[in-house]
Amino acid sequence: MVAVWSAWAGEASLRADGTIAPAWRKAHKGQWDRLLREAHEEREEPVTAAGADAAEKRAHIGLYLERVRNRHRRLNLDVLGPSGMAGEQAMIEVRQVFMPQLAKPYVPRMREELRQALRTRGELVDELEARAAELPQREEQPRPVLAALAEESGRRAVVLGDPGAGKSTLAKYLALALAGGLEAVPEELGPLEGLVPVLVELREYAVPEAWGDTVEDFIERAHTQAYLPLPRELLTRLLQDGEAVVLFDGLDEVFDPGRRAGMARRITAFAAKYPQCRLIVTSREYGYQSHEFVNADFCQLMLEDLTREQVEEFVRRWYRAAYPDDPQLAERRIDRMLGAVRDVGSVGELAGNPLLLTILAAIGQSRTIPRERREMYAHAIEVLIERWDRDAKLLDPPTPCTTDVAHALEGLTVSRRLKLLERVARRMQEGVGSPAGTFIHHDDLIDIVRNFLVESNVGASVAMAAAKELVDHLRTRNFLLAHYGGGLYGFVHRTFMEYLAALDLLRRREEEEWEREELVALLAERAKEPAWHEVLLLMAGRLRQKDVAAFLGRLLELYWAPEAVRGPMLPLAVRVLAEVEEVGPPREDRQRAVLSVGALLVAATDEDADVRESATIRLGWHSADEEAFDGLLRGLEDESPDVRIQAIASLRKAITRPESARPALHTPL
Repeated sequence: MVAVWSAWAGEASLRADGTIAPAWRKAHKGQWDRLLREAHEEREEPVTAAGADAAEKRAHIGLYLERVRNRHRRLNLDVLGPSGMAGEQAMIEVRQVFMPQLAKPYVPRMREELRQALRTRGELVDELEARAAELPQREEQPRPVLAALAEESGRRAVVLGDPGAGKSTLAKYLALALAGGLEAVPEELGPLEGLVPVLVELREYAVPEAWGDTVEDFIERAHTQAYLPLPRELLTRLLQDGEAVVLFDGLDEVFDPGRRAGMARRITAFAAKYPQCRLIVTSREYGYQSHEFVNADFCQLMLEDLTREQVEEFVRRWYRAAYPDDPQLAERRIDRMLGAVRDVGSVGELAGNPLLLTILAAIGQSRTIPRERREMYAHAIEVLIERWDRDAKLLDPPTPCTTDVAHALEGLTVSRRLKLLERVARRMQEGVGSPAGTFIHHDDLIDIVRNFLVESNVGASVAMAAAKELVDHLRTRNFLLAHYGGGLYGFVHRTFMEYLAALDLLRRREEEEWEREELVALLAERAKEPAWHEVLLLMAGRLRQKDVAAFLGRLLELYWAPEAVRGPMLPLAVRVLAEVEEVGPPREDRQRAVLSVGALLVAATDEDADVRESATIRLGWHSADEEAFDGLLRGLEDESPDVRIQAIASLRKAITRPESARPALHTPL
């Protein structure tokens, strides 16, 4: 029986001698114990019409839940992992890594930077509304989303979240948990145990051929296509008796505003028709209209980012699941990724988003994130602008209004879209520090797109129409550049803007738009603004060696200049050094070499431990120099363990001074 079931489910369950594998038995113990218990109960029931009916109901539900478990148990990593590795990703199941987030009651609030940008443009016209938004509100503590959904107040709920916040994964996890796909139903979901999950993917319901269906008709159609054996009559009974949880996933994926409003009305009418049934709706915040659901007594929850503790637990679970047969390799990957999350600020910021964290984990199986974070950003952007909607969400691109516009948009390959986004990022990064902040207005965005298309030999009128169509698509469906209202757009994560702005600067240098002196002058000017530092660091790892050397020389000149222009030049110079594989002054320039050691010695006393650590690494390059060697010895007594570790590593390599280095290493021992 086990062999037949597992063969149908695509799982290996038997050992070579034909006995059940202990690992398989352990993973499925709860499920098989339940089936055995039900079999005994079925045998003990008197053979009556009611008993036969109950047995048939259990059989149908059992087969249905089994199909649900197999349908939703695994993550689709072919979409998220590195290109060219489809089919080679680790088999990781949702139950192994899912981290249920915290959630707060949803209260529409305008971001302060957005309000300031609108006020600057004179577009914040409703001052009463603006003042109301500025009033202090009682801040409710976030709580586990599973517990909130299982409460009586969560009987009707809308779960909102940012792009990639894990709304669809939450819906699938709920379906999996209630279908018996976990070792046990989580304690928070105890009140829902025994209910039958019904997942409705609204993007499939919104297509023209299905739009004429009632909700019940569509569920029956979707179940037939997916071979989910739940007869219509049984489904109706479950809905009427309150024995089901219906999960309406992806209201935001119904792009047309009129159809989205119509979908909301269908859902609330469905709720009124089956008052005993639990309903959960997921949606992005943008485009969500709350009045329909508020009037129907739906509670509204907003998903929070993952906490740092949840991120770290996810990383541990991920790599242990990815390398079940090599625990040592799993622990090395865990240490490497946790180091990136803890030490690289931009990586830690991205990791709070479940989708981006999953991308990080997938690409981290083959790359070193702290050193190669540029490659990680490039991969994430590729997934988000090309592969996510197409391969994971299975969403069709919008249909252009004319053939000419269609041809213009077809010319926007992934590489050209990337170049276009670089220009947008440049414009927005240049706005850092201004009242409008890092937003770009609708009209300015259309101008950039139109000009880009015109440069690609698209006629002016067609370019304008295509630009409007593309920007309209960005309003409804994009994970990188999002519409925030009031005609203003911004990157969903500042890190992406900084990375794309760095790519733009590199591209302009490579295309000989600037000579080296011009480039260095621009970078040195930007170095005086801390908001540009991450952009400069992202550039440094890809600049030509002579460009980096010239930039470092200018930073050091500024550092030794009068106090008025010194600024954070030395810490920035050390961080630039940490970004590049190797860079050094020309061998004939001994004065600059001494200057470099002197600057590093100063940096080794900086208040920032990261700067001291980077300076210690670079002092190791000059360990033959007396002053540099003494600086390494002082690093052995630094208050930061990371600095002490780097000092040890550098002294280990100081083979030219074994008589001094070896005794010095006795102290940390």
